[in-house]
Amino acid sequence: MRTMLKIIYLLLISCLALPAAVPEQLRQADEASRKALELATENPEAATEQWQIACERYKAVLADGDFANGELYYNLGNAYAQLDDIPHAILNYRRAQLFLPRDRQLHANLQYVRAKRSDHFAEPESSPVLQTLCFWHYDLSFHSRLWIAVVLAALFWLSAILLLWRRPTWLKATAAILFVGTLAFGGSAVVSIYSLRHAHPAVIVTAETTPRKGDGNSYGEAFDAPIHAGTEVNILRRRGDWCEIALPNHLTGWLPGKDLETL
Repeated sequence: MRTMLKIIYLLLISCLALPAAVPEQLRQADEASRKALELATENPEAATEQWQIACERYKAVLADGDFANGELYYNLGNAYAQLDDIPHAILNYRRAQLFLPRDRQLHANLQYVRAKRSDHFAEPESSPVLQTLCFWHYDLSFHSRLWIAVVLAALFWLSAILLLWRRPTWLKATAAILFVGTLAFGGSAVVSIYSLRHAHPAVIVTAETTPRKGDGNSYGEAFDAPIHAGTEVNILRRRGDWCEIALPNHLTGWLPGKDLETL
């Protein structure tokens, strides 16, 4: 069953993918990355310049919006990691995970840059049993699950219309399977939408910041110590230029919005 779903997924992607011209800035970014890797040993300063060029070009392509994908965010995260810009590397690796949730190399790179942070909080993990039972929710990106749900729903309604005229056993079974598949993938997409609307993940991008007990510098410090670049938080609410955030250990405080970048 799992193999069949993956085949359906690949077929959908191949059918839905539209040919598009690769922008010049993307070619320049890839070329700069290649040069940086070649210069890494012989001329580290020149390599750094090339990584900076790659970052700017990748960001320009992503700002256009038409070519945003997991590989592009992954490459941008790699470039930031090479520049030792840990918060932006984490930020873009996590953005890449929205498209490539089960990419092992991406996960390894993310864990590597997380280990270089000053602050270390235990990240919440999903139940292994839940990941096994609902593998499609964790293995496929949100966009893939949504498209599969749409296609399955269309096929279900087509089979339901056919059942108005004829009711062979195989058609009934097909309609039932399509209905269950629509519920599974559609429900998974709804859960993701709900999570994105109620949980706003962000990364601290300033070197050091002090959470407050309220939305202003006049409030006392929320914690005994400041938090540092690369710390991952959830934004609970906004008030003016301030955000109430929650750390992975569920402690909360207020930070200026300029200290954060959201996924």
